[in-house]
Amino acid sequence: AAANEALVRLIAETLNCPRNRVELTRGHTSRHKTVKIYGMTAEQALAALPLNNTPILSLKRRKAF
Repeated sequence: AAANEALVRLIAETLNCPRNRVELTRGHTSRHKTVKIYGMTAEQALAALPLNNTPILSLKRRKAF
């Protein structure tokens, strides 16, 4: 749980967005995580990441509700 919270904080700080806008939606006990970021497009989030050209990052688009 502490590692997941640290990951969410790191993502929020890296993207310069509030912590409550980042949600870990899958992978709580796995090495593979799915994160939802509210108020930011996928393109904006990827552009803000310093590793945005690294193949370890993947982008899956989902329909907005």
